[in-house]
Amino acid sequence: MTCIYKKGRLLCLLMMASSMLMAQSNLMDKDSLLSSIRSLQERLKGVEVSTTTNDREANRFVQKCMLFAKSYPKDSLSKQFVFMAADVSRGLGNYIKAIEYWQLYYDTYPDTRLHPVSIFLMGFTYYENLKDQDKAKIYFNKFLKKYPAHELARDAKVFLIAAEDILQSGSSKN
Repeated sequence: MTCIYKKGRLLCLLMMASSMLMAQSNLMDKDSLLSSIRSLQERLKGVEVSTTTNDREANRFVQKCMLFAKSYPKDSLSKQFVFMAADVSRGLGNYIKAIEYWQLYYDTYPDTRLHPVSIFLMGFTYYENLKDQDKAKIYFNKFLKKYPAHELARDAKVFLIAAEDILQSGSSKN
C-alpha cells in the first residue's frame, strides 16, 4: 500500500494497521471455526439424527463445514468438510442439498479418493431417496464410464439396471 499524499499518510497507516488486524482476526476466526466444527462433530458422533436438538446441531455442523470450505478453499480440510456436509445433509433428509454439496466436491476436488464416491452417491440419492430414476441413471452411467473398475462399479450396475426396470415398468403401465 503506497501513500502519495502527506495528509493521507495517517489514513494510510490506519488502513495498514486495520488490514493487519483483520488478517490476524481471520486466523482466529479460522481456529474458532475449526474448534466449533470439531466440537459439533464430537457431539454428533454415533448419534441418530432424529431429535430436534440433534437436527439443529447437525444443520449447524453442515453450515459451519460449508462456511469453512468457502472461506478457506485451499485448506486441505475443506474437501473433507464439503463431503461431510453432503453426508450429514443426506442423513437429515436434505437430499437436494446433499447432491449440491457432492456436486461441489466432484467439481472442485477431482484428484481425491472420494471423487468417484461423490458421483456414485449422487446417483444413489436420486435413486433411493428422490425416486428420480432418470437422474439416477445419468449419474450411474457417468460413474461407470469414468470408473469402470472401481469397487462400487458392480453396485452402480445393479442400481442402473434397477432404475431402468422401474422406468420400464412405469412406462408399460401407461
